[in-house]
Amino acid sequence: MKNKKVLVLVTAPIEPIKSHKKIFDHPEFDYVFVTHDKENKDAISFNKGMRWADNRNFLADKYKNSNYDYFMFLDYDVDFESKTELSVAEQILSDIDKYKPAVLNFYDPAKSDYIKKPNNDVIPYLVTNNQLKMFHSSLIDWFFPMETKFGGMWDTCHLFNMLEYPLKEHVLMSYNVQIHGLYNAPESQPKNGMQDMQNLHKWFIDKNANKHNFSFKTHIEFKNYCMYLNTNNKINMKINDTVDFKNLIDKKYFRDFD
Repeated sequence: MKNKKVLVLVTAPIEPIKSHKKIFDHPEFDYVFVTHDKENKDAISFNKGMRWADNRNFLADKYKNSNYDYFMFLDYDVDFESKTELSVAEQILSDIDKYKPAVLNFYDPAKSDYIKKPNNDVIPYLVTNNQLKMFHSSLIDWFFPMETKFGGMWDTCHLFNMLEYPLKEHVLMSYNVQIHGLYNAPESQPKNGMQDMQNLHKWFIDKNANKHNFSFKTHIEFKNYCMYLNTNNKINMKINDTVDFKNLIDKKYFRDFD
């Protein structure tokens, strides 16, 4: 039986936005979601009170051995807009078939630090918002489980972006599809978010001393350097014809943090 291309995994308080059902109603996509505030008969699980990162870890663990080419971890309120003649689903499939990315994200015009580009463009791009993270299924054990010991919000997002770095030639942003986060929940703006990010950054650097080529003392240094690479076209896109991206990760990097 042929694998489907994409599994979409969503965390929602009660339910995802209604447009998701139409967008991902496609033979190459499957769509599952969990809730954490209220039970929903269509959800695969009600994880009462479980926070964002723990829900993503739950979904990753449940589906990590399933037969899909790509996983898309998605927030419940993210809407999509195709900027081509293709539907959103067809355009996503077109981008992954053409560019074979390790990670694929999509332009969000609300993010002021994103580079503005014309439509019909796909470029290497580091440090993107974790409202959506789509990656090749061979990397599920590289990105998950997400570390939550420093709060499980901005810190977790920062770690995900750092883990993309050794694959930077294969980490892409598509301008063929735009995304829009519709809500700004209070829990997504933690009071100590910036400090949580720095605490995780220091832990990561100290934990992996001499085992990676990170030289960034702070999370801001890392982001600024990535933005420099993005804005000055310093990353050369590569297309990987193999199916196991983990083989491309420099041996200086490793995922066993404990």
